Amino acid sequence: MNLYDVFSARFNGPFSLRAVLLSGQSSAPFEGAWVPLVGCLQATLEVSAVSGTTFSAALWGTNNPDPVNSYSVTVGGTVTAGNVLTLTFSGGVLFGSTSVTYTVQSSDTASTIAAQLAAAVAASSAVAAAGISAQSSGSVVTITYPSGVSPTLPSVAPAGNPTMNQLLNAIQVSAASTGATTLTVATGTSGVSLATISASGMTAIAMPVSFAKLRLASVSGGSVSAFLAATS
Repeated sequence: MNLYDVFSARFNGPFSLRAVLLSGQSSAPFEGAWVPLVGCLQATLEVSAVSGTTFSAALWGTNNPDPVNSYSVTVGGTVTAGNVLTLTFSGGVLFGSTSVTYTVQSSDTASTIAAQLAAAVAASSAVAAAGISAQSSGSVVTITYPSGVSPTLPSVAPAGNPTMNQLLNAIQVSAASTGATTLTVATGTSGVSLATISASGMTAIAMPVSFAKLRLASVSGGSVSAFLAATS
Protein backbone atom coordinates (compact mmCIF):
# COMPACT_ATOMS: atom_id res chain seq x y z
CA MET A 1 0.00 0.00 0.00
CA ASN A 2 1.45 3.39 -0.96
CA LEU A 3 1.01 6.82 0.61
CA TYR A 4 -1.78 7.74 -1.79
CA ASP A 5 -3.77 4.64 -0.81
CA VAL A 6 -3.24 5.29 2.89
CA PHE A 7 -4.30 8.92 2.86
CA SER A 8 -7.05 8.71 0.26
CA ALA A 9 -8.66 5.99 2.37
CA ARG A 10 -8.27 8.04 5.53
CA PHE A 11 -9.37 11.38 4.10
CA ASN A 12 -11.95 9.82 1.77
CA GLY A 13 -11.74 12.64 -0.74
CA PRO A 14 -10.25 13.47 -4.12
CA PHE A 15 -6.85 15.10 -4.07
CA SER A 16 -3.48 14.72 -5.69
CA LEU A 17 -0.06 14.41 -4.11
CA ARG A 18 2.28 17.23 -5.08
CA ALA A 19 5.29 16.59 -2.87
CA VAL A 20 6.29 14.01 -0.27
CA LEU A 21 8.31 15.68 2.49
CA LEU A 22 8.57 12.71 4.82
CA SER A 23 7.76 9.02 4.35
CA GLY A 24 7.28 6.93 7.46
CA GLN A 25 10.21 8.51 9.28
CA SER A 26 10.47 6.76 12.64
CA SER A 27 13.50 8.34 14.28
CA ALA A 28 15.51 11.56 14.44
CA PRO A 29 17.70 13.13 13.24
CA PHE A 30 16.03 14.27 10.07
CA GLU A 31 16.76 17.54 8.26
CA GLY A 32 14.63 17.58 5.15
CA ALA A 33 16.03 18.40 1.75
CA TRP A 34 14.28 21.03 -0.38
CA VAL A 35 11.38 19.41 -2.26
CA PRO A 36 9.87 21.00 -5.41
CA LEU A 37 6.27 22.14 -5.17
CA VAL A 38 4.75 22.03 -8.64
CA GLY A 39 1.47 23.40 -9.95
CA CYS A 40 -0.55 23.93 -6.78
CA LEU A 41 -3.41 26.44 -6.67
CA GLN A 42 -4.63 25.34 -3.25
CA ALA A 43 -2.76 23.00 -0.96
CA THR A 44 -2.51 21.58 2.54
CA LEU A 45 0.33 19.91 4.37
CA GLU A 46 -0.97 16.58 5.64
CA VAL A 47 0.88 15.11 8.61
CA SER A 48 0.15 11.68 10.03
CA ALA A 49 1.92 10.70 13.25
CA VAL A 50 1.45 7.32 14.92
CA SER A 51 -1.18 7.60 17.65
CA GLY A 52 0.36 8.29 21.04
CA THR A 53 3.51 9.89 19.65
CA THR A 54 4.22 13.58 19.16
CA PHE A 55 5.92 14.95 16.09
CA SER A 56 7.50 18.39 15.80
CA ALA A 57 9.27 20.18 12.98
CA ALA A 58 9.87 23.55 11.38
CA LEU A 59 8.51 24.14 7.88
CA TRP A 60 10.50 26.34 5.49
CA GLY A 61 9.84 27.65 1.98
CA THR A 62 12.07 29.13 -0.71
CA ASN A 63 12.01 30.35 -4.29
CA ASN A 64 15.76 29.94 -4.67
CA PRO A 65 16.31 27.57 -7.62
CA ASP A 66 19.48 26.18 -6.01
CA PRO A 67 18.92 26.27 -2.24
CA VAL A 68 21.43 25.03 0.30
CA ASN A 69 21.29 23.70 3.83
CA SER A 70 23.85 24.77 6.39
CA TYR A 71 25.34 23.90 9.75
CA SER A 72 27.55 25.94 12.04
CA VAL A 73 30.25 24.30 14.14
CA THR A 74 31.61 26.39 17.02
CA VAL A 75 34.97 25.62 18.62
CA GLY A 76 34.94 26.11 22.39
CA GLY A 77 35.92 24.65 25.72
CA THR A 78 39.58 24.61 26.71
CA VAL A 79 41.93 24.34 23.74
CA THR A 80 44.08 21.32 24.61
CA ALA A 81 46.94 19.95 22.52
CA GLY A 82 46.45 16.36 21.42
CA ASN A 83 42.65 16.47 21.37
CA VAL A 84 41.30 14.80 18.24
CA LEU A 85 38.34 16.60 16.71
CA THR A 86 36.03 14.81 14.29
CA LEU A 87 33.31 16.06 11.96
CA THR A 88 31.07 13.32 10.58
CA PHE A 89 28.80 13.72 7.57
CA SER A 90 26.06 11.15 7.10
CA GLY A 91 22.81 10.40 5.35
CA GLY A 92 21.28 12.12 2.37
CA VAL A 93 23.11 11.66 -0.91
CA LEU A 94 26.09 10.14 0.94
CA PHE A 95 24.05 6.93 1.61
CA GLY A 96 26.45 6.27 4.48
CA SER A 97 28.94 8.40 6.39
CA THR A 98 32.37 9.96 6.05
CA SER A 99 34.51 11.89 8.54
CA VAL A 100 37.34 14.42 8.70
CA THR A 101 39.61 14.90 11.72
CA TYR A 102 42.05 17.42 13.12
CA THR A 103 44.47 17.01 16.03
CA VAL A 104 44.85 20.13 18.17
CA GLN A 105 48.37 21.57 18.31
CA SER A 106 49.99 23.44 21.24
CA SER A 107 50.00 26.69 19.24
CA ASP A 108 46.31 26.49 18.32
CA THR A 109 43.53 28.87 19.25
CA ALA A 110 39.81 28.41 18.67
CA SER A 111 40.14 30.42 15.45
CA THR A 112 43.04 28.40 14.04
CA ILE A 113 41.23 25.16 14.88
CA ALA A 114 38.16 26.38 12.98
CA ALA A 115 40.36 27.24 10.00
CA GLN A 116 42.01 23.80 10.09
CA LEU A 117 38.65 22.02 10.25
CA ALA A 118 37.41 23.99 7.24
CA ALA A 119 40.61 23.04 5.40
CA ALA A 120 40.10 19.37 6.31
CA VAL A 121 36.59 19.49 4.84
CA ALA A 122 37.94 21.05 1.63
CA ALA A 123 40.68 18.40 1.39
CA SER A 124 38.32 15.41 1.62
CA SER A 125 37.42 14.04 -1.80
CA ALA A 126 34.50 12.07 -0.35
CA VAL A 127 33.02 15.19 1.23
CA ALA A 128 33.64 17.31 -1.85
CA ALA A 129 31.87 14.75 -4.03
CA ALA A 130 28.65 15.45 -2.11
CA GLY A 131 28.98 19.18 -2.81
CA ILE A 132 29.83 20.03 0.81
CA SER A 133 31.93 23.13 1.45
CA ALA A 134 33.15 24.89 4.59
CA GLN A 135 34.56 28.25 5.56
CA SER A 136 35.66 29.63 8.91
CA SER A 137 35.22 32.99 10.60
CA GLY A 138 36.74 33.31 14.03
CA SER A 139 35.88 30.21 16.02
CA VAL A 140 32.94 29.18 13.80
CA VAL A 141 32.98 26.85 10.80
CA THR A 142 30.01 27.26 8.45
CA ILE A 143 29.24 24.16 6.41
CA THR A 144 26.95 24.35 3.39
CA TYR A 145 25.80 21.86 0.79
CA PRO A 146 23.19 21.67 -2.00
CA SER A 147 19.92 20.31 -0.78
CA GLY A 148 17.49 19.84 -3.63
CA VAL A 149 15.39 16.78 -4.34
CA SER A 150 15.09 16.01 -8.04
CA PRO A 151 11.68 16.88 -9.53
CA THR A 152 11.75 13.36 -11.03
CA LEU A 153 11.71 11.76 -7.57
CA PRO A 154 8.54 9.63 -7.39
CA SER A 155 5.80 11.52 -5.59
CA VAL A 156 4.24 8.30 -4.35
CA ALA A 157 6.32 5.70 -2.53
CA PRO A 158 5.64 2.86 -0.10
CA ALA A 159 5.42 4.22 3.45
CA GLY A 160 8.67 3.61 5.27
CA ASN A 161 10.65 3.01 2.08
CA PRO A 162 14.25 3.65 3.24
CA THR A 163 15.38 4.77 -0.20
CA MET A 164 12.70 7.47 -0.23
CA ASN A 165 13.73 8.79 3.18
CA GLN A 166 17.41 8.71 2.25
CA LEU A 167 16.60 10.94 -0.70
CA LEU A 168 14.37 13.24 1.34
CA ASN A 169 16.81 13.50 4.25
CA ALA A 170 19.49 16.13 3.94
CA ILE A 171 23.06 15.45 5.04
CA GLN A 172 23.58 15.34 8.82
CA VAL A 173 26.62 16.86 10.51
CA SER A 174 27.82 15.69 13.94
CA ALA A 175 30.98 16.40 15.92
CA ALA A 176 33.11 14.68 18.53
CA SER A 177 36.19 15.49 20.61
CA THR A 178 38.52 13.31 22.65
CA GLY A 179 39.16 16.01 25.27
CA ALA A 180 38.40 19.47 26.64
CA THR A 181 38.31 21.18 23.25
CA THR A 182 34.64 21.18 22.28
CA LEU A 183 32.69 21.37 19.04
CA THR A 184 29.06 22.53 19.09
CA VAL A 185 26.91 21.89 16.02
CA ALA A 186 23.82 23.94 15.19
CA THR A 187 21.55 23.82 12.16
CA GLY A 188 21.46 26.89 10.00
CA THR A 189 18.45 28.52 8.41
CA SER A 190 17.70 29.39 4.82
CA GLY A 191 14.49 30.38 3.09
CA VAL A 192 11.39 31.66 4.87
CA SER A 193 10.02 30.19 8.09
CA LEU A 194 6.41 29.18 7.41
CA ALA A 195 5.25 27.28 10.48
CA THR A 196 6.24 25.29 13.53
CA ILE A 197 4.40 21.98 13.47
CA SER A 198 3.45 19.91 16.48
CA ALA A 199 1.25 16.94 15.78
CA SER A 200 -0.11 13.83 17.41
CA GLY A 201 -2.20 11.78 15.03
CA MET A 202 -3.56 13.53 11.93
CA THR A 203 -2.93 17.23 11.25
CA ALA A 204 -3.74 19.32 8.17
CA ILE A 205 -2.12 22.74 7.68
CA ALA A 206 -3.25 25.19 5.00
CA MET A 207 -0.24 26.12 2.88
CA PRO A 208 0.74 29.20 0.90
CA VAL A 209 1.50 28.14 -2.66
CA SER A 210 3.82 31.03 -3.51
CA PHE A 211 6.98 29.02 -2.79
CA ALA A 212 8.76 26.81 -5.30
CA LYS A 213 10.27 24.47 -2.71
CA LEU A 214 9.58 23.31 0.84
CA ARG A 215 11.53 21.47 3.51
CA LEU A 216 10.98 20.15 7.03
CA ALA A 217 13.76 20.91 9.52
CA SER A 218 14.61 19.96 13.09
CA VAL A 219 12.34 16.94 12.89
CA SER A 220 11.80 14.97 16.09
CA GLY A 221 9.26 12.59 17.51
CA GLY A 222 7.55 9.36 16.59
CA SER A 223 6.85 7.68 13.27
CA VAL A 224 5.35 10.18 10.83
CA SER A 225 4.60 10.83 7.17
CA ALA A 226 4.03 14.25 5.63
CA PHE A 227 3.05 15.30 2.14
CA LEU A 228 1.56 18.26 0.29
CA ALA A 229 -1.84 17.63 -1.22
CA ALA A 230 -3.74 19.74 -3.76
CA THR A 231 -7.45 19.33 -3.20
CA SER A 232 -10.10 19.49 -5.89
